[in-house]
Amino acid sequence: MILYKYRNWFDEYHKNVLRKNELYFSSPKDLNDPFDCRITQNLDLLNTSEKEKQYVDYFMKHTKDFLFKNGAKPNEITAIEKGLIDNLKDNQILFDNMYFDEQDIFLGILSLSCSWNITLMWSHYTNNHTGYCIGLNKEKLDEYKLYLHGDVVKYYPDDRFPDIDPLKITDISTAYLQIFHKAYHWEYECEYRLIRAFETLNPEEPESPTNPFLNVERRIYVPDDCIAEVIIGLNTSPEDEKEIICYSKKKNIKVYKAKKVPHYFKLDRVELL
Repeated sequence: MILYKYRNWFDEYHKNVLRKNELYFSSPKDLNDPFDCRITQNLDLLNTSEKEKQYVDYFMKHTKDFLFKNGAKPNEITAIEKGLIDNLKDNQILFDNMYFDEQDIFLGILSLSCSWNITLMWSHYTNNHTGYCIGLNKEKLDEYKLYLHGDVVKYYPDDRFPDIDPLKITDISTAYLQIFHKAYHWEYECEYRLIRAFETLNPEEPESPTNPFLNVERRIYVPDDCIAEVIIGLNTSPEDEKEIICYSKKKNIKVYKAKKVPHYFKLDRVELL
């Protein structure tokens, strides 16, 4: 299976996918869809006092240590707990932000596509067909264990979020729903995404090579045989095309050139190398 990344050729980071075999696992907060990985829990599902208390107990269990370390006294923590129970629904944004802030630190996402010939993808991500599309060999990525999990993205047919039970917010099924589902508007991307989870480390130790707070940690470098092919855009300049071919030739990568299919709104390709 080949998975594709659409890139332009004027951005140095975009060039590095081909030049350096560099892949970047983005934090959810940096994705271009503001709803991506932001399907929130629905506190309205806590429709009994028992459920509300169970949820607040869970929340406090995971925040008490933090509060104590920041000087909170026992009576102040009790007051916070009572305030949460009394105003649970009003604190939806607070709960969501705490959950997503943590997720933004420890989750990395590489967004790919199952197809190389999506006209809108060329328009949106390759600077109007002037860049290139690089194909990655999924089996090789699997072999080198370069990511935690991967799957196709599912697209919801309507605008309403699916209901997420707050009492199941830490379930694997909930995380999967949040990470691998998007609004139907994005269906044209035919996305397949890979995820990585970063280690929990002290952000005050910036020299650590595995510190998740460093951008360099989100970059990985794959062997040449992970790159299956390169497709050059319809409008890529001769100079850029020559440069792309040069890098590809050094790594023995197949190169194609996108072309229009006569009488159709479709793209085809011809082999150059």
